Order: sequence, then C-alpha cells, then structure tokens
Amino acid sequence: MIIKIILTASMMACITLASAQGQHQTGNAMFFTSKPTAEERGMKLLEEQRNFNFPEKSIIANQKTKAKSASNFSARLDSLVSDAGIKLEWTFDEHGNNTFEKLSLGSPEESWTDQRQIDITYDEEDLPIERITMVWSISQLELQQDSRETFTYQEDGLMAETIEYDWYSDVWMPDTKYVFEYDEQDNLSEVVRFQWDAINEGFEEFGKEDYTYNETGGLLEFRISNRVANEWVNSAKETYTLDSDDNTVLAIISFWQVLSETWYPVYSDEYTYNSDGLEIEVVNFSWSAAVEDFTPDAKTVRVYNDSDKLLSEEFFFWSNQDSGWQPGYLDTFDYDEAGNRDVIVNYEWDENSQDYLPFDMFTGNFNNDYPVSDIMLPELLIVDGIDHMPLASSNYFYQSGEWVEETNEELYYTFFDVTSVKDVSGSPFAVYPNPFRESIRFNQPLQRFTLYDLQGRVVMQKQLTGAVEVNAGHLPAGIYVYQVESSNSVQTGKLVRE
Repeated sequence: MIIKIILTASMMACITLASAQGQHQTGNAMFFTSKPTAEERGMKLLEEQRNFNFPEKSIIANQKTKAKSASNFSARLDSLVSDAGIKLEWTFDEHGNNTFEKLSLGSPEESWTDQRQIDITYDEEDLPIERITMVWSISQLELQQDSRETFTYQEDGLMAETIEYDWYSDVWMPDTKYVFEYDEQDNLSEVVRFQWDAINEGFEEFGKEDYTYNETGGLLEFRISNRVANEWVNSAKETYTLDSDDNTVLAIISFWQVLSETWYPVYSDEYTYNSDGLEIEVVNFSWSAAVEDFTPDAKTVRVYNDSDKLLSEEFFFWSNQDSGWQPGYLDTFDYDEAGNRDVIVNYEWDENSQDYLPFDMFTGNFNNDYPVSDIMLPELLIVDGIDHMPLASSNYFYQSGEWVEETNEELYYTFFDVTSVKDVSGSPFAVYPNPFRESIRFNQPLQRFTLYDLQGRVVMQKQLTGAVEVNAGHLPAGIYVYQVESSNSVQTGKLVRE
C-alpha cells in the first residue's frame, strides 16, 4: 500500500505546513502543488459513492534518527515562492531539524501577510518535543496562538505520549492525549486516545487502536474500539493477508454489529506486486448482501520502468452495465537523467472520443549537483521523485490543443561551502565581465541570478524574466559566487568585484 502526500496551492493556504510527527511520506506531487493522482481522483469519487472513510491509523515518529552536523550539508532551503500568491519559509538548526515554518499570502511586488507559523523544539537527541502553531487573526490583524503539541519518548526513542492543546482565554487548554505502546520488536501495538474533561480537570479514555503482527513484523490486523460505559466496545477493523515478503495481498474492512455481536464485512482490497515487490495492481471491492460476496468497484494499475521508476498510473471503474472495467483517469511520468520526476501529465477518459484527454501537466527543474541528502529540506519536499535539489515547478492546463501555464513556483537556498560550488561543464551561459565594476551581463536571457559572499550569505538575488544585465556596482570589492538559472539548466561560478 502506498501512502501519498498531495498538496495544492489552494490547500496550502488552509492546512498545516508540517506533516504529522515528521513522518516521511511518498507521493506523485511535483514539489507541492500537484493535483491528486489518478488513483486518488478515482478513490475520491468512489468514497463519495460509498459515503464512508475508514479511520486513519496513528502515524508517529517512533525511531531516533542519526543527527548530521552542519558541515555535512551543502545547502539549506530558505523559502518557496509561488506566483499564485503563496510564500513558504523555513528555518533549520545545525543538525538540519526544521525549527520554524511560515505560510504567507501576497506577492513580491506588494507585500506578504503572514497566515500561519509553526515553531518546533527538539531535545538533545534531535527528537521533536513541542510544536506551537500560530494563525492570522482577522480581528486582531496579527498572528495569535492557536494550537500546541507536546511529545515525550521512551529511552529507546520510541514515542510514548502526545498531548494536543488549544489556545483559550490566554492559556493552553488540554484537548486530546495519545499514549503509545509497543511489542518486543518495537512495533506499535496499542494507541489509547484520551479526551480532556474540563469539569473533572483530567483526561478520560475515549478511543483505542490495537495492532497485531506476525513473527516478522508484518501487520495482520488494525482494530478500533470506543469507550462505552467503562468498557471497550469494538467499532471497526481491517485485517490483512500477507505474502512471504510481508506485502499485503488482501485487506478486508469490517464493522462491528452490536446487536448480533459479530463482524460484518464492508470493503476489501486485493494487491498484486511485481518481482521487485512494487505494487502493480489494486482492486477495490464492496460487500454485496444480495450475493453474500464482494463485488468489484474499481482498480488501479501501475507500470514501472527497468529502474523501478513509476511510468504510469491508471484508474478504472467497474461497470455493472457492461460487466467490465471502464477507464477513468491516467497519469504518466517522465524523469530527467538523474532520476528526478520532472514531468507529470494527468488525463481523464472522454466518453465521446473513447480516449484519454490531457487536462493538467506539471514540470520540475532540478540542480543535480546536490542530492537531497545533502540539503536541509522540510518533510514537505522529501517525497518520491525528488532525488536532487528542486529549483522550480510549473503547473499547466490544457486548452484548445495547447498547454497554458497556470502557476509557477521557485525555491531559494543558502549554500554553505560556496568555495567548492561546481561549474556545469559545457554550459552555454557566459557571465561577464570578470572582474566587474558596475554591472554583470549574460550572453542570453535567463530566469534567475543569485550572488553569494564566501560565507554563503545571499548578497543579491534577481528574478531576471529575460533580462541580460544586472547592476551590482553597490557591492564591496571581493570574491563572490554566482548561480544563474534557465528553464532547464543551472550554472555556478566565481566573480570578482574590482
């Protein structure tokens, strides 16, 4: 099963910037503004028809990660700006931990208004222990306290407890508490949820999750119970059949019937994998009381290349009228020479032409000199398909037989060891004169120019939009490092100011 994170520009304006508990997730997003995948678009319609969403499992950061010193990083992401009027900013500590995040709305030409801010505190083991969120108050015209989370851990780094608070009458009021238990193999075995009782000023149990595993750690069952009259009462469960590699081949969701005290099957999913263990087909079923068996609803088919890179994802609906599969949505994926997913095209099935028609495309630009492991990045950008430094992404819609650019996003970095910045061999860019006095010129139109001092600080950054010259006469004499970017290439080098 594949967990995905898909964020759109409009969604970013109203949801938290940080993924829950720092969990790494995978997805088909081109950086952060991609629309849902073929499977997600199809499943959204299917779930609306089913009118049911199975509760999500608790996601926790249950292991310590080895800290990296600042000297191990080549660069740090500082901000991301979208011409849709969105800016994201990040701050990291010396170990690369994301300590600050901010979302603003506006434009570079006018001004930015802060909408949401998150401050994260870590312990000496680089585990997050507190997260405080502030949101924009329309009435007060400023950021105000909104929510708070605290995290405690066992000695081995496994999360022991999480408490959520709401800001109320100038104090933090407890809301929900989660207590985590583990088995001997450190698998999450139980999560008990507590709700704050303001009258008795204490937490009371109200929900529980139980996890059962096989001897090799494969998940066999996930069960949800509710606290009723001081007893745990079954609510729902999902059971799993696994293959020899502990891949899920069958998942069945059942509801507890209180009167008959039995489990009633509702939905099931069947999974198929290739020889590399990659998921190539998922078939979704619903229980039919009429035939007392599961009947097909939908399926997703994935195709990979020889390097295990996803090439396409197609979603089908089951047609009862035709007793067969009806095409619904299709995504295709392309990659650059370094394996970054740089083009995603979304298609939708057209009944009139009996063919897929394109409607969305996403393109990405990367600096392949810097792998993501050497960059301080937020969890938002640690996803499948981003293997190297992301520089920009664009979103297009299809209209009258051609692609029309809708939004563009650019990312801004601070480089640490700028004296070792690599030049791109054979690059067509010429940056001159060198040394320079008043202006710096380029032999062709470019998109962006950034200049750093030898301490890695940004001293100039210009969106060129086709310009071939920038004024830099105000800079003091010395040696600088430049970075110029076009739509598909990046070049770095040194410049001297006389």
